[in-house]
Amino acid sequence: MSNPFSNNKDNVTNDIANILKQHHADRENNVSDSLRSAAEAAGREVKDAGRVPIETKNKIYNDHFVQATGNTPSSRTARTDFENIADNTLNQQ
Repeated sequence: MSNPFSNNKDNVTNDIANILKQHHADRENNVSDSLRSAAEAAGREVKDAGRVPIETKNKIYNDHFVQATGNTPSSRTARTDFENIADNTLNQQ
C-alpha cells in the first residue's frame, strides 16, 4: 500500500498544514488584550526564574490566568490560548 501523502505533485499535506496554521493564528488573534498581557507576563516571569519545575511553571501560569480572567474564561479555549502565548514568550530568545 502506498502512502497517499508521498506524491510531490499533491499539495494536500501542505494545504492542510496551512489551514491549521491559519486557524491557530486566528485563535491567537482573538485573545483579549488583558489575557494576552497576562500570558506574556507569565512567560516572562517563568523565563526570569530560570530552570523551574513544571509545578512552579504551572503555578505561575495559573496565578496570572486567574488574575486576568477572575476564574471566568471568555471562551472554551482561553486557557490553551493563554498557555500558547505564555510558552511563546518564554521560548523567545
